[in-house]
Amino acid sequence: MTSFIIKAHEHRPIPSSWKQDSDCPFCRIIRGEGSAFKVYEDELVIAVLDILPLRQGHTLVIPMTHYSRVSELPAEFAAATGVAVSKVANALAQALNNTALNIVCNQEYAQAVPHVHYHIIPAPRFDTPLPPADKVDHVVKPLTEKEMHKAEFESRNELDDDEAAELVQRIPAVVLAHLPTILSAPTPTSQANVPFFTPTDGGGSWLDSVTSDVGEPLNVVISGLSSPAVLTDDGITNFAHALNFSTECAGLHLGDPQSANLGDGNGPVNQTILLREDFDNAITGTCVESLIGGEHFRVYRQNGTMGNSGALFLAVSHEQSVIQDHTISPDGYDIGRDDLVGRATGITSFGHVTYNTTAQRIPNATAAGSQGVNHGIAVDGTVVLLTVNILQ
Repeated sequence: MTSFIIKAHEHRPIPSSWKQDSDCPFCRIIRGEGSAFKVYEDELVIAVLDILPLRQGHTLVIPMTHYSRVSELPAEFAAATGVAVSKVANALAQALNNTALNIVCNQEYAQAVPHVHYHIIPAPRFDTPLPPADKVDHVVKPLTEKEMHKAEFESRNELDDDEAAELVQRIPAVVLAHLPTILSAPTPTSQANVPFFTPTDGGGSWLDSVTSDVGEPLNVVISGLSSPAVLTDDGITNFAHALNFSTECAGLHLGDPQSANLGDGNGPVNQTILLREDFDNAITGTCVESLIGGEHFRVYRQNGTMGNSGALFLAVSHEQSVIQDHTISPDGYDIGRDDLVGRATGITSFGHVTYNTTAQRIPNATAAGSQGVNHGIAVDGTVVLLTVNILQ
């Protein structure tokens, strides 16, 4: 920023809609309690249009954790914010056909809101032709670029809702073009065109392995006929976010991973990922689940040479609180399965990706009862097949 802009930000008035807030206005937006024109969102960062823009497209990129100083921002959020700044800057440049941008993050000095945020401000355009000399009826000394900037800054107005709504439609469309791992993925040429192969037909099991004697039921299958992008690691994680599941608290996992033999020729293979209920908070919610209990699921991919369906087999369960040693709730396997299916069925969305999911219950797919099931918890033997399609 040029010096006059920084000077002006030292005493920049807080918009009236913020004055009644008892806490951080950006945190309110993140929680969905404050209104904003959102142009980008992922698990750790959002970007919204500035409500007092310097120019059209003035955008704020905000990490979803409250730190007032960028120098204290945790590395995970700092990295994610940097990636988001690059994505949004590229999107703005394309949407506005202007590659000149001013990108700045203030710390304390000239910082209006004590929550880390980056300004991305499209530069003014100086390519407008001057009027013909014979049309100018008086002589005025031309403004310098600095004077033009200052005049522009001092004359800015609050964000126009109609203009913002139109711009929001343009910017995410460009940002989406840079999410290929979530929006699109080719189907491997060797993958069979079937929903899944029955594990027991290939010498596998409908139970994963907790110990050599017991396991947890693989009670939900995401069909190999789903949109291919759903079946990738990034794809299933994004779909899980749409159902209010996220990766583990601080990336930490207590205990050993479990394995499953899906009868595809790979033999026992460790879980691909474990996702926990996040209580509508993708950042800290799974830490809450670790304390008070909730649902989680393990993911296994069927892709061996004897049965390459590409399907994802999920071991879904509901567990109790840390006080109860995180043991599975009574009837927790069937309860967890049915709750996840309820969340998934129909239209869901996350991160600009919208899903349409259908569910098919397959009764008696596995043996009913408690034999071989972890904690001796009885199951009803039903497996639910989910077919998840991305709506482009």
